[in-house]
Amino acid sequence: MYRRGIFLSRGALHGVFPCAAPAVHRVGVQLFGEYGARRRRAHRAQARRILYRASDTPFGRACYEKQFPLIRSLDGSRPCSFASCKFKSDLCFGLPDVVSYNIYPLWYHDTPPAEYLADLYGWVQTTEGRGKPFLVTEIGAGGIYGFRAPYMPKWSEEYQAKALREQLGAVLSFPQCSGVYIWQFCDIRVSDEWWGGRPRTMNNKGVFDEYRRPKLCRSAVEEIFSRK
Repeated sequence: MYRRGIFLSRGALHGVFPCAAPAVHRVGVQLFGEYGARRRRAHRAQARRILYRASDTPFGRACYEKQFPLIRSLDGSRPCSFASCKFKSDLCFGLPDVVSYNIYPLWYHDTPPAEYLADLYGWVQTTEGRGKPFLVTEIGAGGIYGFRAPYMPKWSEEYQAKALREQLGAVLSFPQCSGVYIWQFCDIRVSDEWWGGRPRTMNNKGVFDEYRRPKLCRSAVEEIFSRK
C-alpha cells in the first residue's frame, strides 16, 4: 500500500439485477441494502477503509438512493463514493460525496491521458457531481512478466511501463484530481469466461506478477511517486 495515498475498500455494494420489473426491483433494493449493511459492520474496525464504492448502472440508481443513506446512518465518519466506468453516461453522481472514475487511456483506447482526463472532468462538471472531489480510482495497463520487446507492443513490460508513466504523469499534473489508485499491485486470477482478453486467465495489470516479481513498470512507478 502507498501509505500517503488513499486506500479504497473492495466494493461495499455490488451487483446488477438484469430485470427491472417492480417485484425484482423491490427485492434488489432489499438485498443490496442488507448486503451493504453486513459489509459495513464487518469493516467498521478497519481504520484504513475510508471510502466505499458502488457499481453504477441506470437501473441501480434507485437502489443506490437507498444504499447511501443506509451507509451514512451506520457510519457518518467517512465519505462515500463508488467507482464509475461509464464514460459520460453515469446517472448517480448526485449521491456520493466523492466522484471516482476508472479510466484506461493508452490501454483500451489510444486517447492521450491528459486530453481524456480533461474531457471527462469537464463533463462531470455538467452533472450532479459538479464541484465534488474527483479521484481516478483505477488506471493502468497490462504487461506479462518476462515478455520484453524493444518495439513495445501491448502486453510487453516495456509498453506497460511507458503507459503508466504517461498516465500517472497526466493524472498527477491535473490540479482538479485529488488522488489516483494504480490498478493494480500484482497480477491476479480471473474466471475462465475472461480468457479471450486476459492472457493466462490472469488480470496482468499488476506492477508485480503473481509471485511478487517486479515488472519494468515498478521502477517507473517508484520514480514518479518519489518526485511527488
